[in-house]
Amino acid sequence: GLLDKQGKIADSGKGNGYTAWRSITPEHNALVNAMLASPCHIIATMRSKQEYVLQVNDNGKQAPKKVGMAPIQRDGMEYEFTVMFDIDINHNATSTKDRTRLFDGKIFKITSETGEQLLAWLNNGVTKEQAEVNNFKEKTSNISSLDELQKLFAISFNNLRGCSEQEEVIEHYNQLKIKLSEGENNETV
Repeated sequence: GLLDKQGKIADSGKGNGYTAWRSITPEHNALVNAMLASPCHIIATMRSKQEYVLQVNDNGKQAPKKVGMAPIQRDGMEYEFTVMFDIDINHNATSTKDRTRLFDGKIFKITSETGEQLLAWLNNGVTKEQAEVNNFKEKTSNISSLDELQKLFAISFNNLRGCSEQEEVIEHYNQLKIKLSEGENNETV
């Protein structure tokens, strides 16, 4: 309904299409924030339209070229979701974004099995705090600089402020700090 509101404001003469977003954006942001804060798993659908770009043709003139489908929604909305499927006219789905890696490169019809795969992935997931710890450990696995380690540590430490997982990051940091310090001492000898 927000796109309709934006269009009505633009058509009413109270502004153009661009300035009409000024009053709609807070409502849109509230919708996105409500979805992100929800403890529920959300399946959302978006209408889509044919997307075109202008390209120079063989005659040297610009001509529209179809480049696929685009959701009718604010730009970047698809980045808020864990999985994004584009569904064609024949009901074939392809993942255009897939943090789960369950559907990468596949063309398929969505069935109840698709939902079961997603549910299994969700039930086997880790908390966002543990994901932060895992991310810190992964990023520091081949680290060679104490300065780089300290920068990565500061980010993870702040992201885990007040969480028990912060101790795991501190412990890993201290172990790597000792190892890197010993390596630097050996190089100077």
